[in-house]
Amino acid sequence: SPAVQPPPAEQPPRLLLDLPLDVLALVLSPLPPNELANLGRVSRAFHRGPPPQQPPPPAVELALRLRAEERGEALPAHLPPGERSWLQHLLALEALGDGSGALDGGAFFSCFVSPEGELLTC
Repeated sequence: SPAVQPPPAEQPPRLLLDLPLDVLALVLSPLPPNELANLGRVSRAFHRGPPPQQPPPPAVELALRLRAEERGEALPAHLPPGERSWLQHLLALEALGDGSGALDGGAFFSCFVSPEGELLTC
């Protein structure tokens, strides 16, 4: 009877595009420029770059997070359903915290938080 082999711990990449980006670049680097240009025309997959990094949060968002922390509020790890942005959500929490519902006003607009917790501008 044939010997039973244990399954490999991790499957090696099977396709050229399964390789990590740095390894793929090493594989492609010896090709002449015209061949590299041909690869670029054949497949968009060769245009991929490193995975995008998450940009740092805006300073205003960080300031609102610090204020919530100082008030002892525990912020959720993920944006709650129905919210469009962290900034909007944190501003709504800030307004609800003082009970007034008004956030700020300007010469041409005002911001309010509805009883449902939505940020409204007019």
